[in-house]
Amino acid sequence: MSENIASQINETNQNLFAQLDSFDEQMLNKVPYADSWTAAQVANHLTKSDRFINQLLNGPTRSTSRPPDQYIKKLSDIFLNFESKMKSPDMIVPDDRIFGKPELVNDIKSIRAQVLESASKVDLALTTTVDSPLGESTLLEILHFHLYHTKRHLHQLKKIQAALQGVVTI
Repeated sequence: MSENIASQINETNQNLFAQLDSFDEQMLNKVPYADSWTAAQVANHLTKSDRFINQLLNGPTRSTSRPPDQYIKKLSDIFLNFESKMKSPDMIVPDDRIFGKPELVNDIKSIRAQVLESASKVDLALTTTVDSPLGESTLLEILHFHLYHTKRHLHQLKKIQAALQGVVTI
C-alpha cells in the first residue's frame, strides 16, 4: 500500500476517533435535528461500511484493464461535496438503537485496523469481482472511497456536535 494513502487514512482515522471521543454517551445517541442520524449511528454506519470494504479487499479480484486510479477524482468530487445529500445503501444503514460508547468505539477502531492490515497485503491495482454499490472498482479506488467516505462523515459529526451544543453553522 502506498505510504500516501496509508498516511491519509491514519490521519483521518485519528481525527474520527478524536471526534467520537468528544461526545459523551448521551450526546452520542441524541438526534441533533430532524432527518438526522445520531453521532452513534454515523459511527455504526461507518463500521458497517468498513466491514464491507474489508470484504472487498479480501475478496476475489482480477487484473485491471484501465488506470487503477481512474475514478479517484470522481469519488473525491462526490463524497467531499458536503452540500449534496446522499442516500445510504440499505446494507449499511445504521441500526436504530442506543449504542454504548466503549463498544461503538472499539468496533470502529477494530474494523479500521483490519482494513489497513488487509490493504497492506493486496495489490491495490487489482479490480474486485465482488458485486458492490461502488460498481467496478480497483482496490485503490475502494481505499480512496474509504478515505473520502470517512471525511464526509467526519464533517457530519462536527455538524451534529455543533447542533447539539447550540452552535450555529454556516
